[in-house]
Amino acid sequence: MPLSSPSRVSETSPQNPRETQPLYDVTTFPDLLDRINAHLAHDQAA
Repeated sequence: MPLSSPSRVSETSPQNPRETQPLYDVTTFPDLLDRINAHLAHDQAA
């Protein structure tokens, strides 16, 4: 998923404006999970 993807957003913490939390659209979560699992599997195979 490109960094400029519209499904990736960062929310600012009200307690600390310099702190952000990445948020992902729930509809794209299965794709995100597949990408994470593929990355982890690739790292284990190496």
